[in-house]
Amino acid sequence: MIQPKKTNNSKKIVIGITGASASGKTIFASKLQKILGEKCLLVSQDNFYKNPPKNLNVREYNFDEPDAIDYISFEKYLKDILLKGEALEPIYSFEKHKIIGTNKIKFDGKFIIIEGIFSMNDNKLTNLEIKTRTSVAAYHGYNFLLARENLTDHLSLEQRKDKTRQRLLKIRAKKVITATGSLERPLIFDNND
Repeated sequence: MIQPKKTNNSKKIVIGITGASASGKTIFASKLQKILGEKCLLVSQDNFYKNPPKNLNVREYNFDEPDAIDYISFEKYLKDILLKGEALEPIYSFEKHKIIGTNKIKFDGKFIIIEGIFSMNDNKLTNLEIKTRTSVAAYHGYNFLLARENLTDHLSLEQRKDKTRQRLLKIRAKKVITATGSLERPLIFDNND
């Protein structure tokens, strides 16, 4: 457990934003940062890619897999920001496909937004459960949500046999952010009642 540095703002609030490539994470995170103001630090996981192997053509390298991220540097950076209030942030160049330098970041604010395709993909996040193949079907009062988790839709017909197809999840959330992303239909559309 990381204990943040004590500041005038008391506790720091860490907000994680994750999703598929081109789902609108960076745009959403940037807009949220503007709303929260100067006391908000935006950390992009894109700066923590590993340098691709030199013997591999960059066009063949898969940046959309967890092994592409340098989690050790990512964790060290976050710990330094939380405990010391400053850290060296790598600068990753997608033109050169390597880290080209660092920025010294000092931060004494309240909000830290972590945005990236695998920003929540860490076994150390024991109080977080990511539900893939899950859609919220109903949003009721007092942040009560009903979600449908597809358990076997991705399996072959033979593997699905005698298995539960779906699970209904009842979720009571402290807070809910509805972000449909660029790949989804907008929240408001004809006959959505």
